[in-house]
Parts: sequence; structure tokens; C-alpha cells
Amino acid sequence: MFLDGIAYASIARNMAENYGSFWRPYYTATFAPIFYDQPPLGYWLQSWAYRLFGDAVYIEAWWGFLAGALILVGLGSIWRGNTPQGYALAGTWFPILLFVIIPMTPWILSNNMLENTMTVFIMASVYSCQLSLKNPKRFLSIVYGLLSGFTAFLAFLVKGPVALFTIIIPFLSVIRREEKLSKIALANFCVMSGFLFSIAIMLTMSDESSYFFNQYFSRQVIDSLYSKRETSISRFHILYTVCHDIVVPLACGGLLAVVIHRLRKITMQSINYRLLLYYLCIALIGSLPILISPKQKRWYVFPSFPFYALAIATAFNDIALALEKFISKNKKIYRSILKFLVIIFILSILLMFLGKNYIGRHKDFYDDFSVQPLNIEARETISVYPKNLETQWSLVANMQRKFKASLTKHPGHTYLLSTTEYQNSEAISSVYTLLHPENPKKYILFQLKDEGLTR
Repeated sequence: MFLDGIAYASIARNMAENYGSFWRPYYTATFAPIFYDQPPLGYWLQSWAYRLFGDAVYIEAWWGFLAGALILVGLGSIWRGNTPQGYALAGTWFPILLFVIIPMTPWILSNNMLENTMTVFIMASVYSCQLSLKNPKRFLSIVYGLLSGFTAFLAFLVKGPVALFTIIIPFLSVIRREEKLSKIALANFCVMSGFLFSIAIMLTMSDESSYFFNQYFSRQVIDSLYSKRETSISRFHILYTVCHDIVVPLACGGLLAVVIHRLRKITMQSINYRLLLYYLCIALIGSLPILISPKQKRWYVFPSFPFYALAIATAFNDIALALEKFISKNKKIYRSILKFLVIIFILSILLMFLGKNYIGRHKDFYDDFSVQPLNIEARETISVYPKNLETQWSLVANMQRKFKASLTKHPGHTYLLSTTEYQNSEAISSVYTLLHPENPKKYILFQLKDEGLTR
């Protein structure tokens, strides 16, 4: 997994084992014993998976699978729920297909990023807002509006301000011209009220929450805005990411258009431009505000990708409908497609098992500590040499996730971690003896000589 995903998994696992709490997430004993970099809901929710199933290595993978499934359910629900009057939409397969082929989608879901859980709540918020706008009963409209605000609050509690674009989505309904202004105003009031009321309750009921968010905003949000944390080469890096990733579903839509035109001589004639603009505006307000910050990571825009997929699906909707009709009238083609999908599914499962031991990142670490198994006591604080290993973040994350160990530059602890180039250093050999592994690729674990004798 990517570094961040390993760290988030460690924090959730630690929380499950009562190391840290909701407002005091624990990462390692030496680095971030209270982790203020992100709000805590994502870790807390994932901690229940560890509580239920133990500290298994595939918990993170199944968590990503569950989040992905819920995102697809939300995507399909929003697509169907926004069917314009007198206008036919293709099946939910179409926007789902366009979304899952976006290159970032499988990467995010398989790397245990917080954007997974946040996007689940964002989809729930948007769908609840949609129900609020469309429900003819005022009471239910208010309930759905408040629910939309509450789920927007939950998304905020997973990843912070990047989730806030959902609370202004009711305003964008003006674009579709399907709801009265009074209905839009009511929905917007309920969404904002639900969000702000949830924030107020959280801050007034717990002093710990107030302190946590003071630390979070000062250390993460403010420092990011003032370039005190890592920065991107360009503030327009996010735009490049969006263009780079959505070119794939655009190409897919274009390819389908060419195929259908060849088969049926059909072209796109009835694009619903208002619905297209509606989805596009949601996607843009979900990604463009990130340009404000000099700290930009490409995965920050992931929550906006379902709406880019919905916009592209709207643009190519006629093509998808024509393809559905063509397949339904040609049973032979339908059976061929069904067989092809079954083969793809079986092949995917087979490749998943064949690749389960594939090491994509941190190969040296796993060669030394997984391929050559090591058993040490959990929750050890391990000295490192040289001192800069203490801030080699991938090593910090992997040692915590696999051994629940913390690293420190201070010598004298029972174990010391170093690398092959320092194996014969006098500073190590005079105090420690080699413990593991027999054939190191990069990392070596030593043990205090006196400790080794007593054990």
C-alpha cells in the first residue's frame, strides 16, 4: 500500500487495541502519539473492522472493497434519481463503468486512503439532498435535507474542509430548472442547518473535540495554506490530475460513439445540457477550490470523480441507450458479452490470488521482514542508526503496521534497526549483536548484547 494508507491502517488498528481514542488517535510512541493530521472518524470506523476480525493483513483491502461498493451504489442512485421528466437515461451500468475505469479509482480503493470513506458520505449527502428536493412532502423534504447536512458533516469528520462542497449543492439545482426556488431554498436551509448543528453539538459536548480541531487547523490546514507543509510544483497540479484521469472515460464514451455509429448510424442528438452542466458544476466545485492551497496531492480530487463520470455519462447517454437497444435485439451478441464478462470476472479472481504475494512497494522491507519472518515483542521502541532512519516515513509506517513498533534516534533500547551499509559500524558492533535477517537486502535488526545473553 501507499505510505498514507499504511499509516491510517496502523492508527485504526491501534484504536481497536485501545491505543489512542477517538479524539486522541495514536500512531507511534515516538512520532505523532496523538495524530492531528486528519480528523478521526475514518480511523474510528475502520477500527471496528479490526475489533471484529482481528489484526489481519487483508482488513484494509476488504475495507476498500466495501467503500467502493457503497460509492457505486450512491453513484447509481444519484444517476437514477436525477432522471429528467420525459427523458430516458441509460442503465446505471454506464456511469459506473465510466467511474471504475478512471485510473485513480482502483488505486484509491486498494490503498486504504481516507478519500474512500469520505466519498461514501459525500455520495450519501448528495443523494439525500436529491431526495429532499424531489420529495413532495414538506416534512420528508426537511428530514432528507437535515440528513444531507449530517452526512456532509460525517464526510468533513473524515477528511476535513475538502468535503464542504456538498453543502452548496442545493444551490446548483437551479441549473436544472426542475424544482421551485422555494423548494431549493428550503433544502439549502436544511442542509446547512444539519451541517452546522452537527458541528455545534460536537464542539459543545466535548472539550477534546475543540482542542483536536484547534490543533488540526493550525497544523494541517493553516500550515498548508501558508506553504509550511510539503508543497506541489504548481498550484495547477490538480487540474492536470483531473484532465489526465478523465481522459479515459471520455475516450471510452468516444469509442462507444464510433462503434454505435458504425453499427446503427446513430449520433448524439438529445444531450440534456442542463443535467450535464449540473453534474459538471458539482465536479468543479469539488476539485477547483483545492487550487487555493499550495499543498496538492492528486488523490484530493477523488471525491469529485463520480460527478465527472456522471457528466460524461450524460453527454454520451444517447450512445449508451442505443447500445442497450442493439444488444437487447441481438441475443447472440448479448450471450457473447455475458460470456466475456464471466471470463473477465473469473480472470480477475484468478489474478487476485496469483498476485497476493506480489510486493509493489517497500520491497527491501518485505524481503527482510516478511519473506524472512521475524517475531519480536509488540509495542517495542527501537533505536535506529543512522539517526535519519527515524524520519524515513515508509519505514516508520511499515514497522508500526507489521510489528507495532516505534522508532527513535536515541540509542540504548533493546533493539536497534540499521541498514547493510552500517552493518560493521563500531557504534553498533560494540553494543549490539546481529539478530535478523540472515540474508539482508537492506535492513538489519540488532539486539543488545546483554539482552541477547539473558534471553
